[in-house]
Amino acid sequence: MKKMTTALVLLLLINALLLYVHYQEANDSTTNGNGNQFTYDQEIEIINRHDELIIRHHFSNLPQNRLEIVWPVESEYRTCHVEGEDTCFRLDEHVTAFTEGEETRQSISYVMPKNDSTVKGNLFISVFATLHNANPNTTVIHLTDEMNRGGMWVTGLREVGNKRLDLIDYTLFTGEGAVTDIYWQEKRQNIVYSSDRVTMYGSNMLEHPEGIQKNENLMNIIGAPHSTIILNEGHERITSNRFIITENKQMNIALHQYILNQIDKLYITSSEDTFAVEIAASFILNEEMGAESSRNAYKVLQSQLTSAEIEKLTVEIKARRGQVLNAGVLNQVFEQVTGYRTSFFTKNSQLDGQPYPFILESPQDIVVSGTGKLEKHAIVMNSQVYYPISEVMKRLGYTVTVNDHSLYIENASRKYRFPMREHFYVYNQKRYATASMPFERIEDEFYFVETAMIRIFQLEIEKTSKVIEITPIAILK
Repeated sequence: MKKMTTALVLLLLINALLLYVHYQEANDSTTNGNGNQFTYDQEIEIINRHDELIIRHHFSNLPQNRLEIVWPVESEYRTCHVEGEDTCFRLDEHVTAFTEGEETRQSISYVMPKNDSTVKGNLFISVFATLHNANPNTTVIHLTDEMNRGGMWVTGLREVGNKRLDLIDYTLFTGEGAVTDIYWQEKRQNIVYSSDRVTMYGSNMLEHPEGIQKNENLMNIIGAPHSTIILNEGHERITSNRFIITENKQMNIALHQYILNQIDKLYITSSEDTFAVEIAASFILNEEMGAESSRNAYKVLQSQLTSAEIEKLTVEIKARRGQVLNAGVLNQVFEQVTGYRTSFFTKNSQLDGQPYPFILESPQDIVVSGTGKLEKHAIVMNSQVYYPISEVMKRLGYTVTVNDHSLYIENASRKYRFPMREHFYVYNQKRYATASMPFERIEDEFYFVETAMIRIFQLEIEKTSKVIEITPIAILK
């Protein structure tokens, strides 16, 4: 009996091990180096009719795992498309997922009605089904236009063929990656620039192709998929995931926005924090990107940081691909690289007008005359160290008051007045000139320059890696 029990346990362990190995092999074969992110290939047949798009969607090279189908919100008549005897075998009864199975090709069909939600002018928005937690490696689109109007269809994929017949127009597209939107225009235009990364259509040849070549180099850096650009004078700009419709004079602006959109997709971002994406893009591309506030902030960082710090920041930003990216995260990355805390990114992401200055917060605690540490820290701005004067002077027995014109720092025997704008101060009724302003107002706090604070208030400062200790040179009476 014991031998039978031992044998049974051994068999169960072997089966469990085999199942584990099988699962691991299946999992490894269907992921693409991105954790649980699966990949597949797709072929899409589109029939364009007066009031609807009929879509037959074929998924191939599917993994064996269960895959949830993300249907277009407005899609109707969702069903299986019987292409072969097993092309619907994995589609569940609720038409919501492909169940686990060995069949690698499955087909569905659906109808996209033409209404205000799906069509903006001649732009068809988010018309294709996708698979949750999976991305297409390649896409082939067969577009049959039964309206027989001629013109030109755009998907962002490379157009490899088109044919006008008596009753229909046919266009074939193929390329890497996903497609979300499609566009039609009445006028067919010629190719004025073509490469592996970009195909551009327009009425006239480009006079300055170096402009598109520079932007193409930026697209190469981030590995953006092939894109289509249509130059249409007098046309409202359209920026989709894979194509841009714009005026010639707006081309560079449109391309920059397109590149920013591509970088945005590399991270988990918020639509409310475009500043972080624009700063990240500027570092990744070594190019000023985005709104004027983002460009100015990037210029400041370039001027204040060493080349080694810029390189480390760029590496850290790239390493966060697939993770959350916002202004707070950039603050954290900055601290990891430089050792200084800063609110530079969060403050500038919240400001529409005057830029927030580049301020570094010292990691050292401030101790005044041996008392407990202050709540606030020293800061570094414009290569000078500043101290929160209210906290420091209160610990030294002074009162600090302020009005619209002056800052007052006083005790029983010493009275200082510092005008808000003029380069002088008054000490016990006597006026002293200063070469520059000894303090700065940052939000609601006044910060004194270290050298001026030492000289004017007769202080001594000693620093270690963890503490800044401030003491008066003599007991002030």
